[in-house]
Amino acid sequence: MKNPPQESGDAVPPSHPRSHALSLKGARYALWKNPENLTERQQVKLAWIATTDPRMYGAYLLKEGLRVVFQLPYGEAVEALDRWLAWARRCRIEPFVKLARSITTYRPSILAAIEHGLSNGLIESVNTKIRPVSDLDLSTTDASGPVRRRVASICRISMVPIWLCG
Repeated sequence: MKNPPQESGDAVPPSHPRSHALSLKGARYALWKNPENLTERQQVKLAWIATTDPRMYGAYLLKEGLRVVFQLPYGEAVEALDRWLAWARRCRIEPFVKLARSITTYRPSILAAIEHGLSNGLIESVNTKIRPVSDLDLSTTDASGPVRRRVASICRISMVPIWLCG
């Protein structure tokens, strides 16, 4: 079920690292998305990764395990976080081992955020919406109408009073 290299004219031996990289082409989206949001093609790609690259699939499972911790009620989240930390410490994937150390350091604060439902998601959402506006060239007069409409729509979406944006 290995995918052949996609580049024309460049035959890459199957044992070459570039061959593996080419066969993983497009897998990034399957690895980023939540499992419930995967397309059928992405599910197939993920199953292929599970059989051909166990280390990468393990990293995916660690990522998903940590994501689930933040969706659980506080009591279950405490146990799940402890299990995740033990798993991440043993996994031998250096970025996850380092992350486990950081989470252990900030564990009380992380658990407090879970307990009280604290998140900076709304702020990040507003920042994502504001970023395109800040990239606009405001020196031209003909852009002021669309810019004002965009800023007004951001204020309505983010629940910021319109007079603060204007």
